[in-house]
Amino acid sequence: MFFKYLRTVVLIAFISTTVPSLRACDVCSGGGAVNFMGILPQFQKNFAGLRVQHKAFKNSQLNSTDYFNSIDLWARYNPNKNWQLFAFLPYQINQRKINHVNTPVQGVGDATFMAGYFVFNNSDSINNKLKCTWMLGAGTQLPIGSTKATTWLGLPADAVLQPGTGAIGANVFSTFTFRVKKFGFAADAQFRTMSTNNAGYHFGNRINTSLRIFRTFAYRNANFIPQFIGTFETSKKDMSRGVQVNESGGNSAFIGAGCDFFNRNIAIGCSVLQSLELQKNIVSATGLRVMFSLTKTF
Repeated sequence: MFFKYLRTVVLIAFISTTVPSLRACDVCSGGGAVNFMGILPQFQKNFAGLRVQHKAFKNSQLNSTDYFNSIDLWARYNPNKNWQLFAFLPYQINQRKINHVNTPVQGVGDATFMAGYFVFNNSDSINNKLKCTWMLGAGTQLPIGSTKATTWLGLPADAVLQPGTGAIGANVFSTFTFRVKKFGFAADAQFRTMSTNNAGYHFGNRINTSLRIFRTFAYRNANFIPQFIGTFETSKKDMSRGVQVNESGGNSAFIGAGCDFFNRNIAIGCSVLQSLELQKNIVSATGLRVMFSLTKTF
């Protein structure tokens, strides 16, 4: 029964990265970050660290490219063996480039707090060859980020370029890790919904999923975990004062690779993803999506 479920998960992930109607969505860039857990061994430990992320989206009508960069502070705290608490605070460095003219916008983004509960966790068992963890959780995104940022011309920046959303968000998530000896996979899924902000802008509901297939390599006190990564994102269209924002919403898929390095109480991770854009749209992902992280456990 369990292996039947495993085959189903892998099949869904494969379909998510091969369906020919997939298209990139611009709102997957704005409206607050999605916070995947990734591969996080040493479940019993707390950690604090930094993440740096980069992504870009091209608008064919405006002949413009939006760049979204963030430096995130993130942390995990274990009040007991069954619960984990997470906190994320990004600093956004965004810009829109039109005909070689840059429009930079930057500032502190919205804070996110999440709590997760282990439905199942045998990762500490030394007798089981099969290691499995499953966490379910929920959280909120608080509108502490600026929504008043202006361009260098003094004009208000677009909602998707603002560091903050001005809205309260709610999300639920699931993260599942399965390992047989040195091989395994980690699957994440997250649903997020937002309120309407004071400017009358409402970011569409969003679902993000990811699958990482990995192998561990150990050398003395160090562990290397190279991985194959696939992600799928879908979002409803945004609404601005009751009017649908046409250049928003849709689906996107990415495929790439990454590697995590663990040495005692230090962890370093990186990943590079390429968009699987299979048809042209007004707004689509362009270039590479890059992430780098550095954490310290305690």
